[in-house]
Amino acid sequence: MNSVEHLLDTSILDNAINLGYIRPVKDGHYQWLLGSETLLSYFLGKLFCGDFGEYSSRKKAMVWRRGDAPFPAKVLNELFGVKSLKRLRIKREWCVLPEGYEKVERLTKNPPKTPPSLPKGEDVLAACSWHQS
Repeated sequence: MNSVEHLLDTSILDNAINLGYIRPVKDGHYQWLLGSETLLSYFLGKLFCGDFGEYSSRKKAMVWRRGDAPFPAKVLNELFGVKSLKRLRIKREWCVLPEGYEKVERLTKNPPKTPPSLPKGEDVLAACSWHQS
């Protein structure tokens, strides 16, 4: 199972849909309804890479720290109809967490510690049966 399929099989996605944070749209794509693309990037970074918030005494606020796993930006950009998830993740490290991060934290209390890897050398979206329905 690749990490995009993992997202679709998790209770986190179901909870996000039930809470009105994400809405399924045509052709197996999703719309993020909770706020900015930056918050979407943080949410997906937590799920796929282990991103986390850490208190900074210098900034006196929670700051964004990136996890170590690879971020499947191309697939996630297409899945959510956006273009800049990877750039947002890179630019925001050590910045104050985006507005609304508390909802993401509650939703992802127990994200997977080691996300599954994406298939290599193939179009991930084409490999996902859910995408073709």
